[in-house]
Amino acid sequence: LEAIESSIQDLCIVCDLGFDKVGAQTARSNGLLEDLISLIKPPDRGWAREQYEYAKECMSRDLWEDALGFSNKSIHGDDRNSGLYIEPAFHFLRGDILLHFPDFGEGNEFVERALESFKNGAKYCGKKQDELKALCLLRASWCYYCMGQKVEAISKIEEAQELNDTALGDFHLAKY
Repeated sequence: LEAIESSIQDLCIVCDLGFDKVGAQTARSNGLLEDLISLIKPPDRGWAREQYEYAKECMSRDLWEDALGFSNKSIHGDDRNSGLYIEPAFHFLRGDILLHFPDFGEGNEFVERALESFKNGAKYCGKKQDELKALCLLRASWCYYCMGQKVEAISKIEEAQELNDTALGDFHLAKY
């Protein structure tokens, strides 16, 4: 009986040591897997999102040229990093910056550029981004209105209301 007890204790020590080694190898494998995942992920997505955040921060501080520069980088990238062209929020922010830019430019230049951004934002919205798409369409309607194109403006409002029936859309319709 003592021999069996001694054998069981020896077996427990071996099992504990073995499970410790298995646990250590699992932890090491998890660490290596995380390293591989970080290498596979495109680093530019993080960089592009960072530029987007900088653009929002500059906009909140009324640093319009900087906001527009960071916004453009988030979409188009620069010499070393690529942007994230298909991110609708980036296009929406760029359009918003262009609409609020105090040095409005000649004629409808900034409004036309803002319209293009809002149309791109709506274009790249996924199926679960109806609210953002509706906002893009409402801002596009405002651009059309500013350029004197009321039929197109109303059309965009109606399109936005089909996606997300909001009081904001009704407000815009009432204004036009």
